[in-house]
Amino acid sequence: MSFSSSSNYRKIYGDPSGSSTLISGGGSSSSSFSAFSGGFGSYSNVSTSKRPARDAGFSVSSGENVQLSQTFAVNDEYKLIRTNEKQQLQGLNDRFAVFIKKVHDLEQENVMLRSKQAALLHTHSESFGQKRTYQQEMQELRAQVEKLSAHNAQVVLERSNLAEDLQALKLKYQEEIRRREGIELSLKAYRKDVDHATLVRLDLEKRVESLRAEIAFFRKMHEDEVTQLMAMLQASGVAVETDSCQADLTVALREIRAQYEALAAKNLQVAQRWHSAAYEKLVKEAAQSAELIRAFEEKVKEYRKQMEFSTTRIESLEGMKVSLERQIVEMEERHTSEAGGLQIIITQLETDLMSTKNEMTRLLREHHDLLNIKMALDLEITAYRNLLDSEETHFSNGGISMSTSMSALNLNASSLLTTVFDSSSPILSKKEKKKESLKRVSKISTQKEETFEKHSEGTLVSTKKVDKAEHEQIDGDMTDFEQLGRLTLEGELKPLEKLTVEAE
Repeated sequence: MSFSSSSNYRKIYGDPSGSSTLISGGGSSSSSFSAFSGGFGSYSNVSTSKRPARDAGFSVSSGENVQLSQTFAVNDEYKLIRTNEKQQLQGLNDRFAVFIKKVHDLEQENVMLRSKQAALLHTHSESFGQKRTYQQEMQELRAQVEKLSAHNAQVVLERSNLAEDLQALKLKYQEEIRRREGIELSLKAYRKDVDHATLVRLDLEKRVESLRAEIAFFRKMHEDEVTQLMAMLQASGVAVETDSCQADLTVALREIRAQYEALAAKNLQVAQRWHSAAYEKLVKEAAQSAELIRAFEEKVKEYRKQMEFSTTRIESLEGMKVSLERQIVEMEERHTSEAGGLQIIITQLETDLMSTKNEMTRLLREHHDLLNIKMALDLEITAYRNLLDSEETHFSNGGISMSTSMSALNLNASSLLTTVFDSSSPILSKKEKKKESLKRVSKISTQKEETFEKHSEGTLVSTKKVDKAEHEQIDGDMTDFEQLGRLTLEGELKPLEKLTVEAE
């Protein structure tokens, strides 16, 4: 059976430079060995013409020299192949070290960005605390403004009530002024009547005086006439007749005098009675008018005091209203400026929040990419480990000897096979070292948190075809690693999503 299987590693990385030809029995087959892209070809597929020799106990014959030379040739070729594999593994390790360094740098950057994010969240929380403080102060100021507005409305209502009372008092005052003017007009009319009565009294007094003067004149005139008549009578000598005439004239004069005196007394009494009645009436009316005037004056004084008090109170309320309106305007301007400043702060915080969200989105994307890269590297390392295990299994099952019978390299064989095993022991020790180094690299790589999932399928192409059992094992390992990667990604994304929700 010839070695006709080709390596997938050669399709990706190219043919190894140290490929050689194996001679097995009656045919030849060329096989290229690659370090980590696939498993080694089964060395047990050489010619089966020598298998009975292994069952016979490997008796030393003339054909053993040929087998020994073939074994040395195979070992030299194997050493050359292992050297090439070592170089390729070194290149892969260098690439893996570059990836690890990049992951480490990105992890440090992620830590730094998380610290920045925490600082931004802290600043954002402090700004929200300041916003709540400003909102409380604004609510208190709004409550004060509402209280002052209610007080202002109450003051305006009281002012309107006082204005109505003042208007009523003004109307009443005008009514009292009209009544006073009417009373003053009546008093003026009464004064005219008093003046007329006084004039009538004076006229009557003058008439009485004139009548008294006339009576005195008539009396004097009568006396003169009597004197003349008496003189005439004495001159004529008729004494008796003169005495009788004188007596009759005196009686007539006395009667006339008595009549005139009675008439004058009667007229005087009538005038005095009328004058007294009119005077008493005028005095009573004047007293009543004076009392009314005093009452009206007192009411006017009281109304004037009330009007002055109301005017003073209205002026004070107007001044208070002006001051309250000025305070309200100042408070509104101050609150408007504070609200503008708070709005600017809110806008800045929203901008910072959006930038933080964008930064978190970018970090999540990078984290997702790096996590998938890590998963791809883990899968590649697992594939390498499985290939090494498969190679070790093939070596343990088929032996290390590359002779045509593949039985001369058994550990329980003869001294010839012991020599061959001793010559191949450095290769096994190198393989163990490589295996340990791969384990350490795998342990370091599993501690990283950032990979990219889309590269996992590309790395699967680099694995060589193996038998069905190895394929099933690799598929199972790949499924486990994909599940582990998804769980790790979900575990990394949940804290960041919580931080994003808290930031919002």
